[in-house]
Amino acid sequence: MKKSLILFISLAFILLSSQPAFCQSITNDDEKAALRISNAIIQLARGIENNFADIKGDSVTKTDDGTMVYQVKGNEEMLTSSQFIMIKSSGRAFYLGMYTDDTKKLAFSLGAFTAGIAVVTDNDKRLTVEQDKEKSTGEQLVYFMLVSGTKVASYTINAKKSEGTIIIGLL
Repeated sequence: MKKSLILFISLAFILLSSQPAFCQSITNDDEKAALRISNAIIQLARGIENNFADIKGDSVTKTDDGTMVYQVKGNEEMLTSSQFIMIKSSGRAFYLGMYTDDTKKLAFSLGAFTAGIAVVTDNDKRLTVEQDKEKSTGEQLVYFMLVSGTKVASYTINAKKSEGTIIIGLL
């Protein structure tokens, strides 16, 4: 199964990079980084029930609609460019992580979400990742993760802009 993760990361590099030679330079450390992201995604999904209390840091701002935005403490395993916890006025909490301008981390995050989760959960059938064909376009791909049929995460990647966004919460 790990070979499929390596293959997927290689394909992600080809998709994201104008220099496909990068895909030949994937190391064991790169694979481990992608698997750490996969594990972190699963841990974050487990944190939905307690509004991500374990990683919720200081308050950053409150939006006009009453959403509270917090820094994230710890959670370096996600390798994001930036990350926040958002708690809507209804009480629903979301983790938001963004990947920008780093093709390698973007490829890792894409591989981690779409293939790595199956590796670290040993293909647990209660947890699935699927492409959202309605929201995916020529410029962006959208995936979602379901736990026992409930959407708990989404990942959107725009290869042209070298951007990826992961949202974890009850969607």
